[in-house]
Amino acid sequence: MKNLFINISSSKFLATAALIIILQSYGLSQNYSISGTITDTLNNPLQYINVAISGTTFGDASDENGKYEITNLPNGNYTIKYSAIGYKAVTKADIIINSNSMIINIVLREEILNQKRLL
Repeated sequence: MKNLFINISSSKFLATAALIIILQSYGLSQNYSISGTITDTLNNPLQYINVAISGTTFGDASDENGKYEITNLPNGNYTIKYSAIGYKAVTKADIIINSNSMIINIVLREEILNQKRLL
């Protein structure tokens, strides 16, 4: 009978310890997101704008409403580049994510491309 009690107590202890470890690792590895809307200088939404986080594989492209969202970002300090042909690229540095997801709205200005004519 004493052996049975020890086995049940050991099992409960191990299950409780495992649960605590799992919950702690979940809390430490929370991921966040960066989202927002990209518009032009007339406040029109811009679609298919590249949004890339430098030094990572994280990125997105804005949808038909100019909205983008990059998910599953761990805590950290990021540099985000917004770019598309025909628009001046914008870089936002020192974006610190440590406890909340962020909303970053961006305005891109048109850029005149210098093209040489081929005859």
